[in-house]
Amino acid sequence: MRAFDDFVTAARAFVAWAESPASADAHAEAVAARRNVVALIAAAIALPDGAPSLARSISDDEYQRVYRRFGALPFNYYSESFNPLVVPAEEPVVADLADDLADIWRDVKEGLLLYESGEPESAAWHWSNHYSFHWGHHATAALYALQSWFSSSGDDDAAERTI
Repeated sequence: MRAFDDFVTAARAFVAWAESPASADAHAEAVAARRNVVALIAAAIALPDGAPSLARSISDDEYQRVYRRFGALPFNYYSESFNPLVVPAEEPVVADLADDLADIWRDVKEGLLLYESGEPESAAWHWSNHYSFHWGHHATAALYALQSWFSSSGDDDAAERTI
């Protein structure tokens, strides 16, 4: 049950950050993004099985509000190879960090709503299932882009000490 509790903690922290006003400090936003995404990924891979259920859908207005909030990050667009298992590599595509984070938020928030309505097994299934086919890709792509930004800025170690 600890793995489930760890995910709930990470989910609540991510959702609270995503729904909070953006900081004027783009660097601090990037640090918060990386920390929150890492915590979600680490907790997601240890989630227990659950029972399928339908989650409440997040409205387009709610999604757009969170998407716009992520405009406070120091960059939005990055290159990505959609399927890294294809060798030689496919033509890269342009990905959107704000879209990645907003998609993660939507899937995590929907599970959190299940959890908070007294359906923990449905929440576990929702989080784990959606991690496998949707938000896990967004999370790992966002994490790679964020890490690349920190590495190229030469400020990787200082980023973690300042928050």
